[in-house]
Amino acid sequence: MELDLWSGAQPVLSDGVITVGPWSHDDAAWIHETCRDPEIQRWTLVPGAEELDDAQRYVDEIVPEFFASGMGVQLAIQAASSSERLGAVGLLISDPDNGVGEIGCYLSANARGSGAATRAIELLGTWALEVVGLERLELHILVGNEPSLRLAERCGYQLEGILRSRERRGSLRHDVALFSRLGASEEARGRGVR
Repeated sequence: MELDLWSGAQPVLSDGVITVGPWSHDDAAWIHETCRDPEIQRWTLVPGAEELDDAQRYVDEIVPEFFASGMGVQLAIQAASSSERLGAVGLLISDPDNGVGEIGCYLSANARGSGAATRAIELLGTWALEVVGLERLELHILVGNEPSLRLAERCGYQLEGILRSRERRGSLRHDVALFSRLGASEEARGRGVR
């Protein structure tokens, strides 16, 4: 399948309330502080930036390499009016041959409940389906993460089922809810094998 993710620079997407776009060198301190939040560590696979140098390497090396490799894109979520950092949203091209991607996000404590995650997932999801050419998007959410489960439904993702014992956190395994959103052409085809 031919995808059009790398036809230029990392995207900048906005709905007038939030903007999602590339991280800058100056964002390392914000990432370092935010990713140590116990709620982010509890519910996401985002590694805690142990040292400021880890966060600096993330924005300066890891994010650009991830995009350049064709694996996906990691973007900052910010308020459109003030450029205040609110969180992060990312797209992993998990199965390029079949046009499948996975979206994930997190918000800083002060941005939770603001609607920023809903807007960011909608912006990145629409871009992934309409511009990149993916046909299916997935959200993988730990069972028990009620705010994120509600977020998936608000964004129009359909619950497909529970992946039992899918992820390990420390010594414990956790169930993951699998949600999906299909592109317009896939929705129009309906169900069934063709």
